[in-house]
Amino acid sequence: MRTWIALCAAGIAWGFAHLAVEAPLGAGGTNLWKFVLVSTLAWLGLLAIASRGSRLAAFGAVLFGATVCFQLALVHFARVGSHTVWLGLMPWMTDPEDAPAWLVPIYNLLMYIGVGLGLAIIWAGTRAVVSDEGRHGLWVPLAVASLVVAAGLADMTRPASYVPGTALIWTAGAAVLSGGVAAAAAFLPRRAASRATS
Repeated sequence: MRTWIALCAAGIAWGFAHLAVEAPLGAGGTNLWKFVLVSTLAWLGLLAIASRGSRLAAFGAVLFGATVCFQLALVHFARVGSHTVWLGLMPWMTDPEDAPAWLVPIYNLLMYIGVGLGLAIIWAGTRAVVSDEGRHGLWVPLAVASLVVAAGLADMTRPASYVPGTALIWTAGAAVLSGGVAAAAAFLPRRAASRATS
């Protein structure tokens, strides 16, 4: 649980760093900036409640990690304005949000950190939420994947949000990756359980 709380705190810090980088660029418009800010603050509030033992708040914090951190970071690589190229299997934004050239590597690194942190939060959070449920934790991966799909579909309503023809591919890939990590976290045996059965 402590590891997950620390990861969530890092994810929330990432959210504020993301806003700090994008605000001067005018990225996404004022309404989107406010939405991300409110979402990050709500995530912080849920984490505070979860740290006091609320499993419902912990579940909500996992979902925020899946969307405000993982999905939000990943979708940057899919956007039309990012002018993403592929370096082997790794996407790289060449002109994200019309950022100055010196900021481009920092921006890419920030988004990669967001993707990694988001997946780590999903893993550790799922382990914490389903720790007492044995094999009955399938609802967590399903909820994570469903919310990531919903966020992807909502993003599709924004003008020029995705490179044409790729929206469903990115959304499905994000759902499979996040849901797969959550499923692995829910069903793989823990060390203590493995030792007890050996």
